[in-house]
Amino acid sequence: MDKGTWDAMSLSSEKEDRLKRYRNCVINITRANGLFIIFSCNFTREELRKQFECKELVFETEIASANSITFGGKSGVTSTGAVFRRVS
Repeated sequence: MDKGTWDAMSLSSEKEDRLKRYRNCVINITRANGLFIIFSCNFTREELRKQFECKELVFETEIASANSITFGGKSGVTSTGAVFRRVS
């Protein structure tokens, strides 16, 4: 489970390299059919899918946010939760 690690790492100027290494670590430590759960305050579900979905990690579902925010006439959630399944 990731509750902010990727958010912090993604602020680096080396974001793409860090994502690749982080995703590979997630793949290596997650058993076949195991779940990787990530919560982000910085990325939407679609952005997380783009960043993590690959042949080894498939998107399963989104975890609904309990909190929302409205600012400037637009509404959104305060965090995004996504579940990926490790494919063998």
